[in-house]
Amino acid sequence: MSGTTNDRERDRAGHVVGERVRLERVLGSGAAATTWLATELATGRQVAVKVLHARSLEDWKQLELFEREARVLGSLRHHAVPELIATIEEDRGQGAEIHLVMEWIEGRSLGEYIRLGPRLGEVEVMQLASDLLDVLVYLHGRAPPVFHRDIKPSNIILREDGSPVLIDFGGVCDGWRAGASGEGGMTIVGTAGYMPPEQYLGQVGPWSDLYALGATLLHLVTGRAPAEHDFASGRLEVPDGLGMSPRFVRLLKALLAPAPRDRPQSASEARALLMGDIVESRAPKAAVPVVRDPTTIERPVVPVGKPVARKLRDLGPPPRDARGKHAHVYKLMRGRYSHPAGCLLHVAFLAGLITALALESALASVVTLLAWIASAKGLSVISRRHDATLPDDGTPGGRLFVHGNYAVAEITARESSGESSMKLNYRFETDGRGTISGSHGVSTLVALANPPGTRLGVIYDADNPKNHYLIKDDLAPGV
Repeated sequence: MSGTTNDRERDRAGHVVGERVRLERVLGSGAAATTWLATELATGRQVAVKVLHARSLEDWKQLELFEREARVLGSLRHHAVPELIATIEEDRGQGAEIHLVMEWIEGRSLGEYIRLGPRLGEVEVMQLASDLLDVLVYLHGRAPPVFHRDIKPSNIILREDGSPVLIDFGGVCDGWRAGASGEGGMTIVGTAGYMPPEQYLGQVGPWSDLYALGATLLHLVTGRAPAEHDFASGRLEVPDGLGMSPRFVRLLKALLAPAPRDRPQSASEARALLMGDIVESRAPKAAVPVVRDPTTIERPVVPVGKPVARKLRDLGPPPRDARGKHAHVYKLMRGRYSHPAGCLLHVAFLAGLITALALESALASVVTLLAWIASAKGLSVISRRHDATLPDDGTPGGRLFVHGNYAVAEITARESSGESSMKLNYRFETDGRGTISGSHGVSTLVALANPPGTRLGVIYDADNPKNHYLIKDDLAPGV
């Protein structure tokens, strides 16, 4: 748009569209569209409104892409994709305008983090890569598959909790449709540096978004845009000394392979590579069909990766045999020092040690500490004997194993809780007691291997479902 047009657009602040949203301020402008921050009148919440100006269209392809963006966004439901709230058409006497009212994502773009900091650490980068692969598993697994085609730092927003949201679906491609082959010409969608070579030819597949993700991650960990990297070998070179784990470097090199057939063929395969579940093979891969622009060819058969479903360890209905095939779960649930006598002994020694330190008696402190260590070793011997016989010793965990109800829990979110640990938030349905939520601390690698949507078994007390135990064997172990 010209500067005059941009000024005219900014003068629209306060305008109410379709008696539904009030425009507040311009967030960005393009050749034919302007994005506004707006307020939804009915709820008072902030929303984003993308406006297409028919008078500024250079060709009908822009309108086609805009309508495709609206249709695809309206069909998507994922926490890492903005929700389409409404589509509003309006004619103010200067040509028709189409408004996409979308969820407003509060946060900073990945591009801002790269330019202004703070720099993300290795754990945060690994989690970000895993989360973005999760959303690509969802998009590419749709029927028909959805390809973003313009993944780059400015199109990734990080919420306050660090979780990413993929925005700007203006170049989206949803599967394959037959079209007139004699139209001639095509529209190149994407951003130079982040687009894979085949995208310049109007070809797209799961591997195309994966290349763009690789270029984005390379920009993130080096601070240099793709165009600033060595390309003498005909590919983006991953520099030495990134300070990242070998798994991440291996993934980065695989994503940035020039030929589509040499990249991971699905987001699921890429995630497995990140987690170390598979090792990159140097053997030649079988040729994979390349998908051309959806307006020019019929739909071919393309393999789309799906998350591997883990078989849950169902302990069966109560009462359960503590000596049966799930005896090791019983051991874990019972707890090594969960017997009341053992707990009281530890509390007594802790109180004694605190008293001795308060009295500044070195001798009493040493004697108490040595006695505590000796009692702990004695408890260990007792526990090992119990482990050998697996008695139903009446501990809370033992009773829960034998008599508790079984349910299936689902991970709803992941939260960072330290340098090398995270929390998995989960929920499960009980019999007549509603939905119970909770969180479980794990290592970062285990958390990365178990994205939201992962299912695992849980045993709960029918009278008090908040007293429950997650069956850890159902979690992917990470590396």
